[in-house]
Amino acid sequence: AYRLVSGLPVRDHVGTVELTAVPEGTRIDYHVRSTPTVPGLGLVLGPVLKQGIAGLLGGVVKTAEAR
Repeated sequence: AYRLVSGLPVRDHVGTVELTAVPEGTRIDYHVRSTPTVPGLGLVLGPVLKQGIAGLLGGVVKTAEAR
């Protein structure tokens, strides 16, 4: 788990990553909770964060599979 303390216009941003062994390998569950500091920003920031996290996890998977 992590807590973001600066860098985005949000407060109370907490992310949790859970890795679970499954027959096919490892399942990754990534949960994020945050409160935008600007009204309506969540409509834009949500998809941006989702895309960024997907890219990050894709890089993690690619690196792990190369080992």
